[in-house]
Amino acid sequence: RLPSGSIRSGKLYIKLYEHGPRARARASRASRGDSQSHSDSHSASPPLASSSCVVSPPPPVALALVANNNNNNCIMGVTSHPLLAFTPIQASLGGLVLATAVTGKMALLGKVTGISGTVKGLILKSQKATNGAFVAGLVLAGNAIAVLRPEWVVVAAAAPVWRAVVAGVLVGAGTAMGNGCTSGHGLCGISRLSPRSIVATVTFMAAGVATATATKSMHALGYVTANTPPIAFAAPGAAFYLDAAVVAGTAAALYGAIAVAKGMLPCKKDNADPAYCSALEFATEFVSGATFAAGLGLSGMTSGAKVAGFLDSPLISKTWDASLMFVMGVALVPLTGVMMMIKQRSKEQKPPLLTSKYAIPTNSTIDAKLLTGAALFGAGWGLYGACPGPAIVQAAAQPGVNTLGFVAAMMAGQVAYENAMSSSS
Repeated sequence: RLPSGSIRSGKLYIKLYEHGPRARARASRASRGDSQSHSDSHSASPPLASSSCVVSPPPPVALALVANNNNNNCIMGVTSHPLLAFTPIQASLGGLVLATAVTGKMALLGKVTGISGTVKGLILKSQKATNGAFVAGLVLAGNAIAVLRPEWVVVAAAAPVWRAVVAGVLVGAGTAMGNGCTSGHGLCGISRLSPRSIVATVTFMAAGVATATATKSMHALGYVTANTPPIAFAAPGAAFYLDAAVVAGTAAALYGAIAVAKGMLPCKKDNADPAYCSALEFATEFVSGATFAAGLGLSGMTSGAKVAGFLDSPLISKTWDASLMFVMGVALVPLTGVMMMIKQRSKEQKPPLLTSKYAIPTNSTIDAKLLTGAALFGAGWGLYGACPGPAIVQAAAQPGVNTLGFVAAMMAGQVAYENAMSSSS
């Protein structure tokens, strides 16, 4: 734990932890003002740039403190989630957890995981109430992350409120118009080899990069300054591997328990007890949402710094972070195989475990509406570094003007678009 009042910074700080004797030795030398602490910094981290980052007295467990103010950006030590670091292993393991969440929901309920569509459906009351359990899983998992792993969530608390609100409206309207975001089009659409989703993903990625680069999001959100050094590779510690294994193992066990419970009374048959079937559906949605939130945290998707750092063009940014490429890239490997099997089962009219049939999107239209919606979503994503799923987890873990404002604006954007479409028709 950080000693009370141990650090103050101009714009942003996050508590990051490191274990081990070398870390404790560095912290001890830094607290004594030993100049050698600079040369002893871990190779995966930039050197300590200012004594303002030193914690005194050093706690029992060495800390990695990130302070970003008007003059410096300094990092001491290495953690599983450094603010600015290349973390492909963490991203890959998080991607596998996301794939677990998507696979469980598809196998049990026959539904793709599209978070923007789920949120819009709840607002407009156009989807089953069980979808609310998925959002509840995201929120409660975000609450748990705030207590157990607060370093997984990084938000630009000092960014202008207008930026969060404008970005939220763009993300909401864009996902409503384009019918999807990084989960629906990115994970579930590409894994189905859907040309529509592939085009949408390429479009919103390009728009995100263009917007983040043009508006200098990393600087505007307070994550870097002109003096910030280039990022370097950072490997996870043993605790991170344990976290990933616990999350994936728990999700698999819970999905298995639901499947066993289904065996007691097949819910896809007409003579099944409706209340019992609904309870299993609610449980599946909740487990999927909570697992998805944990995967977002493990992968770094709930860190605005990593998202903005990824979207900031590598052509002009020395702090470009390629970590998030591994999230989707690794998740798509197992998901593509899963989706191919699901499509084959659907063709053979074999139902999922809990419902009567698979609800696989069939829209293949690539038109101006899709492209415009994807571009709007990408612009909002690049402006603030958040998309629907991570934004909900961030708001639950760190409720504030920007995080809550973004989510509220996102919902308002979705409603505004749907109302405009209803009026025009």
